Amino acid sequence: MKRLRVLDTRLPSIDIRYLNVNFSGFGVYDFLTFKRDGKDFQIGIARTALNYGGFRYWLQCDYCARRVVELFITQKSQIACRHCIRATYESVNESTLHRQNRAVRTVRARLGWEVDCLSYHIMQRPKSMHSTTFNRLLTRHIDKSAPVIARLKWAGWL
Repeated sequence: MKRLRVLDTRLPSIDIRYLNVNFSGFGVYDFLTFKRDGKDFQIGIARTALNYGGFRYWLQCDYCARRVVELFITQKSQIACRHCIRATYESVNESTLHRQNRAVRTVRARLGWEVDCLSYHIMQRPKSMHSTTFNRLLTRHIDKSAPVIARLKWAGWL
């Protein structure tokens, strides 16, 4: 049986996409320092060159030296990446019904429809959407929603 590794979503994290730092003064490898709960932390910042100019900045994990976008602060006040703390994404541990329902909700959101899981009726094409795109998404919606509707009917919810 597969052992589930659940990511504790209450773990505070540092995400480089949401840091309000001007990285233009950073070199090839530099550090970002901050203080949390009276303890000083130092995180490595790495950069890689992009094909059409500019740089992409990464956080450096202290344990495995990986370049990552997000680092987590553990209960022991250690900063590590998702791989080092053996965490998984929440979607890995979803049941089949939840995964199928999420797929239907994604298609419905893309179509601009109500994403409520119990309203699987087909609505009109959005005004700004090309008919080919609409037909492709409509086919995907029908394919993805069929097993969800069948399972909800079997459970007596529809």
